[in-house]
Order: sequence, then C-alpha cells, then structure tokens
Amino acid sequence: MEETTRKKTGDKLVYILLMLVLTVSVVFFVKSRLKEAVGIPYDLAALEQEIMESGLLEEAQPGSEATIRRNYDLLPSAYGEALHIAPRDFMSVEEIIIIRLNEKSDAESIRNAFVRRTENLKLTFENYGTDQYDLLCSCLRYENDLYLVSVTGHQASRLMEIIRTRIER
Repeated sequence: MEETTRKKTGDKLVYILLMLVLTVSVVFFVKSRLKEAVGIPYDLAALEQEIMESGLLEEAQPGSEATIRRNYDLLPSAYGEALHIAPRDFMSVEEIIIIRLNEKSDAESIRNAFVRRTENLKLTFENYGTDQYDLLCSCLRYENDLYLVSVTGHQASRLMEIIRTRIER
C-alpha cells in the first residue's frame, strides 16, 4: 500500500513538473513572438508610394541616398533604411524624411541632422521666403524605438498622421 501511495505521489510530481515545463515553454514562445512582431520594420517603399499617391504633396519628389547625404550629411551606414521625399526645386521646402535606426545610439546624431537641415533652410529663407520660412517653423518631428521622422510642408499634419499610423503598428 505504501508502494502504491509513493507511486501515485511520484506520478503526480512528474505530471506537475511536466505541466510547469510546458507552461514556461509556451510563455517564452509567445513572449518572443510578440517581441519580434513589435520590432518588425514597416515597408518604407510601400509608404513612399502611398504618400506620393495621396495628393498631399505639391512640390516634392522621391529622394535617394544621395539626397539624404547632400541635405542631411548622413551616410547610409548611419541608418538602417530611409525614405526621403525631397523638395522639387530650390524654392520648395516640402520634405519628408524617415530614418529607421540601426542602433538606438544613432538617434542623437540623426536628430541633430534633422535640426541642422531645418535651421539652415530657415537662414536661407528668413528675409525673403516668408511662406517657406513659416513652413519650416512648423516642421513636425516624431520618433519611436525604430524610426525618426521629420515632415515639412503645407499638409504636414495629415502626412504625419499617415506616417504614424503605418510605423506605430
């Protein structure tokens, strides 16, 4: 009888340990999947197409790594991926830049590049381009763990709304 009680107790312990291991495994699996889903970058090429087709930009065109380097003094090695919609000509200030960070530590230098770009353009338009200067003064910026965003233009708030809904998934 004592043997049977010991066997039942041993069986219960094995069952409890098995359930504990299974529960811990499931928790870690779910947690890792959630972490991956949150950190997945948005398809910036699809976002660029959506923005360009939105009709909210009047004086802008798709940019490139070269325009990012020229306008922001950022090399491609300083960021993971970028979307740049650049001013169409030298009198336009309508511009969108979205940088996906490689490392969180890169955020400060990229943030500074955004500010430098805006301040330099403000100096350019300060005395004669009042519309451009006003747009630059109302430049919108946003950042989260993956992205830094800067939007300047007549429809900046509507464009920023589109961008944020896409990258904040």
